[in-house]
Amino acid sequence: MKRKFLILLLAVYLCLSACSLQSTNDDNEIADSKSSSQPTVQSSQSPEISNPYLEESDNVSLDETAREYIEFLDSLLLSEWESPGDISPMNFVMWYGYQIQNLSIMENYRIDGRDGLFFPDEEFEAEIKKYFDVSIEYLRSDPNVYLKDEHFYRIPAALTPLAETSYDITDVNCNGSIIKIEFSFNLVEKKLAKEMILTLEKVDGDIQFLSYSSKS
Repeated sequence: MKRKFLILLLAVYLCLSACSLQSTNDDNEIADSKSSSQPTVQSSQSPEISNPYLEESDNVSLDETAREYIEFLDSLLLSEWESPGDISPMNFVMWYGYQIQNLSIMENYRIDGRDGLFFPDEEFEAEIKKYFDVSIEYLRSDPNVYLKDEHFYRIPAALTPLAETSYDITDVNCNGSIIKIEFSFNLVEKKLAKEMILTLEKVDGDIQFLSYSSKS
């Protein structure tokens, strides 16, 4: 009798173990099924100008960072501006064109049968406003560069090579979020040097260029 009881108990144990294992396998299969059915999220963003020089780095000195801020402005250093509103829409478009040229993606902005480069208005405006405090209305105010009906900004002239320049940093002054960079702006071919001050604001890693003027 005792032997029959032990055999019955063993049979019940094996049955319960098999049920538990099956339940675990079923749960794993359900989890795997749910996981495989989840959609893969893919980021889809419009092309934008991203400047690696504006990223913070512990290995970059203050002078090197200041130089990179200056070089980022490129063609916008050819004339002074007390505020971004003094920069013409034409000059903003040309500056953006040089940025696109540096990224070697100019073909993305050409239209068959038409000369020049064409930038979608929302893309262009977002990138300009990222670094300069100007209104969309101001950027769209020049019909020579903004094609209202087509929602494009266009470069009406060829991107000619810029004059060779060099920069000598003389002082970097940080006052809270405001950074003032004093430097010599040198036009190499003309052997002309000007003492300039670039003022910008850096908040939470974002850069806004405020002014660019002569030191005197």
